[in-house]
Amino acid sequence: MFTGHYSFSFAGRALADQSAEKSGGKHIPLWLLFLAVQWIDVMWSIFVLLGVEKVRIVRGFTASNALDLYYMPYTHSLAGVVCWSALAYGVCQLFPQLRGARTGLIVAASVFSHWI
Repeated sequence: MFTGHYSFSFAGRALADQSAEKSGGKHIPLWLLFLAVQWIDVMWSIFVLLGVEKVRIVRGFTASNALDLYYMPYTHSLAGVVCWSALAYGVCQLFPQLRGARTGLIVAASVFSHWI
């Protein structure tokens, strides 16, 4: 599971580096893309701790995982992930070293890739 998430970080970094070399665009730090692809899970864990989203442990629920993730509308739904991606794009525009449509789209796509 994590390989799929983090592979998008490397792909996004390669795309950003390629465009930066051609057009003098911005480089995106790899740590930022690592955080972006896991942002949905970071927010999910915070929401679970706050009681906003729900999870329960059910022994034997699946062969590999005992977590029943039965209520996650704000983090793992399509609408939720689109909103988080838009927020990530907006946050990128606040920082001069990340400002720009291409950089913002790469970070937003990295956040969205978690849903895929």
